[in-house]
Parts: sequence; C-alpha cells; structure tokens
Amino acid sequence: MRKALDALYRLPAGLAALSLVAIAVLVVIQVAGRVIDGARSVLGFEPLGLLVPSLAEIAGFLLVSTSFMALASTLRNADHIRVNIMLQQVPYSVARFLEI
Repeated sequence: MRKALDALYRLPAGLAALSLVAIAVLVVIQVAGRVIDGARSVLGFEPLGLLVPSLAEIAGFLLVSTSFMALASTLRNADHIRVNIMLQQVPYSVARFLEI
C-alpha cells in the first residue's frame, strides 16, 4: 500500500514540475515575440504582434495548479520550506507552540 501511495504522490509532483516548465516556455516565447517585434520596429517594419494572449492568466492558473499538485509530495518529504525556516529561528518552546 505504501508503494502505491508513494507513486500517487510522485505523479502530481511530476505534473507540478511540468506546469513550471510550461510557465517558463510561455514566458520565453512571449519575450522572444517582443524582441522580434521591437527589432522589426527599429528596422522600420510593421510589428507582427507576436504575443501569447492572456499570458498572465495562463501563468497564474499554472502556478496555482503547481502549488496544489506539489503539496502532497512536499508534505510527505517534510520539505515545507516556509515552516522549517521559521521553526529553526525561534526557541524550542515557541517552535513547539507553533507546531501545535
């Protein structure tokens, strides 16, 4: 049963990684489109209007999906960075209170 659950946790973690890659690819495409349009403008040509429509919204949805899909494996591996960093900086008694 444990192997099945571990596999179930790894699947969304992989999908979360793919979502981050998709965000990076979309941003690179958007930047390249703007550079090409800018270069065409400087050279006196009409810009082509190369852009990814609604990039901010798409990236936002992908980021939210990344966050939620990575939660299970992050919790399973005890990798919740925000909590760990905070708990390491306070005295043990305060850390214990915060954990409860």
